[in-house]
Amino acid sequence: MVVVSELVTNAFVHGCGRITLNTSLADGTLRIEVVDEGTGNAPTIREEGADDASGGWGLRIVDTLALNWGAAEGTTHVWADMATV
Repeated sequence: MVVVSELVTNAFVHGCGRITLNTSLADGTLRIEVVDEGTGNAPTIREEGADDASGGWGLRIVDTLALNWGAAEGTTHVWADMATV
């Protein structure tokens, strides 16, 4: 739930238009995909020591909890893989 919350929140705050949440399950891995209609840059993990410590740490949380995560190049389609076992 935390990973879903972080990815959807990022799409809401930084994205554009409709937000779609998709999930799929295969071989003990849950794939979470969040897509918005924006055309912005792929998300990146915020550098430690950044000036504004009040937010922007969601992808670090995703990186810690997920088996793997990423974004389709040139889109705002972000995915994360979670172990189910």
